[in-house]
Amino acid sequence: VETPKKNTRYGGVKVKMLVDTHVHTNLSNHAYSTIDECARYARLHQLEGIVMADHLNDDISYDILASLLNREVLPSNIYGVQLIRGIEVDIIDVNAHLSGEDTKCLFNTEKNVCEAVLDTSDIVIASVHSTYKGGNLLANTNMFIKILEDPRVNIIGHCIKSNISFEIKEVVNAARIFGKPLEINESTFGNKEKIKYIYELLECCAEEDTMIAIGSDAHCAYDIGRFHKVNSILSEVEFPETLIVNKKLIEFLKYMGGRYE
Repeated sequence: VETPKKNTRYGGVKVKMLVDTHVHTNLSNHAYSTIDECARYARLHQLEGIVMADHLNDDISYDILASLLNREVLPSNIYGVQLIRGIEVDIIDVNAHLSGEDTKCLFNTEKNVCEAVLDTSDIVIASVHSTYKGGNLLANTNMFIKILEDPRVNIIGHCIKSNISFEIKEVVNAARIFGKPLEINESTFGNKEKIKYIYELLECCAEEDTMIAIGSDAHCAYDIGRFHKVNSILSEVEFPETLIVNKKLIEFLKYMGGRYE
């Protein structure tokens, strides 16, 4: 894949992200590490905080749902690392429906599963996975814009990794208008065909002053805080560090409107 030429307009520098905004624990049934292990490795990488962004999808089990709804028993800080209760919820269709919206919650019959889990989450990442019933370029673009309009959603997860076409500039503009970051995800770089679109997204975010979040998408503790590929491309295009929300914990929580306990 041909790599776009370096852009030197923005004066960016290489940045150390002190918050990993996308970490999976073993509450995601295809992830391997406990919350304790995740906190230990975050400490090893000198992180200030991690967002526990376990999956909410239509395959969620009774036991995992119960655990997600009981996260208030967790300490807010382990080994000096802030634990932020997040969720990564599936976007289901072009109408911007979220997983669990059509399923009653057994633990709270007045709410559906989506409402119950999102109400107990400090950070909500909405992402497209294989469950998405997709559309054409225009429909997918409008879907992302509707998701950005949704007051429950804080971050759009790995939109380049999502395997759907959309108008990058339209989505970037909407993200700026609604004040929500787009995620650049370390795991996206496994597909070389997507790299050119990552460049395009970053260039557009820089031009439009749209914030981004950097997440490892770690599914085991060993990958937490590893942003090598993302950092390389950020440095190459000289992306402005002022547009990265997770440089420091206090700045991240302030931008997200979260609590610092």
